[in-house]
Amino acid sequence: MCNCCFRLLCRNIITIAVFYALPVIQLVITYQTVVNVTGNQDICYYNFLCAHPLGVLSAFNNILSNVGHMLLGFLFLLIVLRRDILHRRAMEMKDIYTLDYGIPKHFGLFYAMGIALMMEGVLSACYHVCPNYSNFQFDISFMYMIAGLCMLKLYQTRHPDINASAYSAYASFAVVISLAVLGVVFGKNDMWFWVISSMIHVLASLALSTQIYYMGRFKIDAWESAGLICSLLAEELGSEGACHLATALPSAVLRVLRSSEKLLPIPLFCIVATAVVWAAALYFFFQTLSSWEETPAESREKNRPCILLGFFDDHDVWHFLSAAALFFSFLVLLTLDDDLDVVRRDKIPVF
Repeated sequence: MCNCCFRLLCRNIITIAVFYALPVIQLVITYQTVVNVTGNQDICYYNFLCAHPLGVLSAFNNILSNVGHMLLGFLFLLIVLRRDILHRRAMEMKDIYTLDYGIPKHFGLFYAMGIALMMEGVLSACYHVCPNYSNFQFDISFMYMIAGLCMLKLYQTRHPDINASAYSAYASFAVVISLAVLGVVFGKNDMWFWVISSMIHVLASLALSTQIYYMGRFKIDAWESAGLICSLLAEELGSEGACHLATALPSAVLRVLRSSEKLLPIPLFCIVATAVVWAAALYFFFQTLSSWEETPAESREKNRPCILLGFFDDHDVWHFLSAAALFFSFLVLLTLDDDLDVVRRDKIPVF
């Protein structure tokens, strides 16, 4: 993938973010206004036992807890910027290790990932202004973008012949998001939808995993079977982009270990931190505090008191931990192949 394609990935996600976020913000403000004017609290599915209002906002704590995505996304951008500047300086100095050793460095995709993490915080905050059936797609759209960008990075790192353009990449993400919308609209009570989509999903997962991970050569040994299980699990959990990434990363780590590559201290720490934080985050993710799939009365029966500082509930803790887990996941992708910086490119294994 050329430098131009990487830059386009970064520029296009900014354009997508602006045009997606503006109408979303306008819509959720309208929802909150209707709630405040009519007093009908059944419109929005809050955790009423831990909903702290601020100004016109009914549950400010659910909005504030998304600040972690924005701050950690910005921090990741700074880390990538530092690496980018150091790499450019080394290129200008004609450093032999930069020119002939290690995996070629392209940072546009990492910039796009950082921006996507920040936008996930923005749109998740918008969704939690008035969480309901109609707004749910706002909360997960950029999770699909994050998962797609990370999978693209996993594929591209050791396969320079995979040269998907920025336009085709985002078009494929749009197809996935469109299918997710269909799932929300038609999948609530329609068994036929789930039967058909499950069949297509399993077949597509097997075909894509076989073709992309193994470059068309379906040979399985102990390490590869473990990697395939991780990748297929990632596809099956793909309804939540965060789960997708949490299960796809082990596949990449297994392939590094299988190739007898060593893990430096920083990526090793990031891998351990990623596993620990994801485990904690998913625990809180499955704590159901409300559900727009049920009636407002049934949803309120699931409400629970605050558990952190008397201000944040279980779902807020999920926001904090998932932001940290995504951040560490990004760092794994950024640093995993640092040990190859002293290996000639023609000696680097392809998998």
